[in-house]
Amino acid sequence: MNDVLLADHELGLQQAARAFVAREIAPQAAAWDRAGRYPRELFFRLGELGWLGTAFSEEVGGSGGGAALYALLCRELARGSAGVALGIYVHTALACAAIYHLGTGEQQQRLLPQALGGERIGCWAYAEAGAGSDVASVRTRARKSGSGYLLDGSKLYITNAPFADFAVVVASTAPGLGLKGLSLFVVDLHS
Repeated sequence: MNDVLLADHELGLQQAARAFVAREIAPQAAAWDRAGRYPRELFFRLGELGWLGTAFSEEVGGSGGGAALYALLCRELARGSAGVALGIYVHTALACAAIYHLGTGEQQQRLLPQALGGERIGCWAYAEAGAGSDVASVRTRARKSGSGYLLDGSKLYITNAPFADFAVVVASTAPGLGLKGLSLFVVDLHS
């Protein structure tokens, strides 16, 4: 983005995020990578600043900044560490966004304020061996069981999984329907 086209509030976020990254991410990013450590505490810090909620409405705990501010934030995070930016992206743009746009009102109210505050972290469980980028090939199945669903399958390459509190899992509820037979399930990883 050309900075001269940014509004004052966008420039303000960009400058604040750039300073935060220079102070708290860039100096440690290589050491985190070498140690194979993701700094989970950054979620809480970004939540405190209101940045995790940039693309979400205030009704669910967001700060209501919109897509342009969110893009600026991601760009600045990636300046310091692509890995950190990816973890934040998976949490906000995949796990939280799925709940925000497709979840029930109860799920939104129960999960999003804590997730956007950085107190709970989400991951996106989509990838499977043999499925590649073809979502319709997902083999994980979900079948009705009592008042819920029983998931059967395996996932891999789940960014944030080692420290996540919840997962949004892609599973097929109607295998013969391809993409139209897929559903998303929010799974509490601590129960």
